[in-house]
Amino acid sequence: MMPTSNARLYVLLVLIFIGSSYAEQESWAQEAPSDDEEAVRAVEEEMRRAIVDSDLKTLERLWQPTFMVNAPRNVAVPNREAVLEVFRTGIASYSDYEQTRDTIRVQGDQAVVMGSETVRPTGEEAPLAGETVHRRYTHVWEATETGWRLAVRHAHIAEVERE
Repeated sequence: MMPTSNARLYVLLVLIFIGSSYAEQESWAQEAPSDDEEAVRAVEEEMRRAIVDSDLKTLERLWQPTFMVNAPRNVAVPNREAVLEVFRTGIASYSDYEQTRDTIRVQGDQAVVMGSETVRPTGEEAPLAGETVHRRYTHVWEATETGWRLAVRHAHIAEVERE
């Protein structure tokens, strides 16, 4: 039985729709990063360097006063001052800290970054000191009048390489 011209037209329209949807997805995936995305990438890197260098002044500037962390040692740290204290006491002290950012999504005045990190804790107070620790993380950044500030961090341990 031969398809009617209406059926052929319907099939043609469906194929055109599918093709145009695929083309839109391909062009979206190849878009250049926005200025906001580049700015978030830059503050992520600035924060990573400040953590390795124990540069608490920079961390204080990059973190919102209400910054809170679900830390990889399975505790919630409620605000910036408490997180800075974790660094002051040596609980968070690293000889190496590398990040791979998998996804950065900017929507309005918020940005979410997801990725992985490898750290090497040091010091007597640091959990897993001397080990190589692989973690997954999520950051939520907020745009402020003075730039992007980290509002929320969640990190969990994915694997520990015992030395």
